[in-house]
Amino acid sequence: MEMEEKEEEKEKKEVEVEMEVKEKVEEKGKELDSVKEEEARGHIRQRNENRLSDLSERRQTLTVNLSFQD
Repeated sequence: MEMEEKEEEKEKKEVEVEMEVKEKVEEKGKELDSVKEEEARGHIRQRNENRLSDLSERRQTLTVNLSFQD
């Protein structure tokens, strides 16, 4: 009888530990997703800034070219 109770307690603890591990894995997964999303936003933001800079340079070049044509 006592062995069965110990075995049941052991199984309960194992299940509790498994549940805790699953919860922590899910939390870390969500954190990782959040970090990846933020990195993606950063890359998009950087790309947009680079495009804006390129367009600004092109506009300056065109403006200079037009002023020389006059």
